[in-house]
Amino acid sequence: SIPWWFQTLLRDIQTNGAYGSWHHFYTTMPPLNFCTIGKVGTTEWRKIFCRLNDDDCIADPKACGKKQCVWRTTKQMPEGAPWAVFLRDPLERLLSGFLNKCHTPLQRRRENHCEPNFVFNPLTETTDGKNIQAPSLIEHLDDKDKQFFAAYVDVLPLKWNLQ
Repeated sequence: SIPWWFQTLLRDIQTNGAYGSWHHFYTTMPPLNFCTIGKVGTTEWRKIFCRLNDDDCIADPKACGKKQCVWRTTKQMPEGAPWAVFLRDPLERLLSGFLNKCHTPLQRRRENHCEPNFVFNPLTETTDGKNIQAPSLIEHLDDKDKQFFAAYVDVLPLKWNLQ
């Protein structure tokens, strides 16, 4: 049987882009186009494609940028190269996004990816219309994991971003 979350993904993908930005990695050795979305091992997949495209950096060091890595080959992709996609159960992905981007105050401040930032990472210069600093909406939740996650789920529809 097909899992409910995969059926929902297939149903909704045309209208909402599967809830996030897609990353496209490709290589010619072996020829492969690969798509992934945030919180499904994207960082590790990027490393794999950088290794597969190592010779691109030798041929053109400028193409590799500061990280000396290219996850999109600079070579011509062969016609008919296969496509692959990596998906993950959306509930696991949601929890992973929360733990990775929102759980600790340090991580929230460093990345600013715990959306909406106005709720979860208010800047000190956040003010109301009268130039008065807005109060923290999560001040008393930082050490209460269950309530903090519930707040995250409650405001999730305001801004979906697991990147």
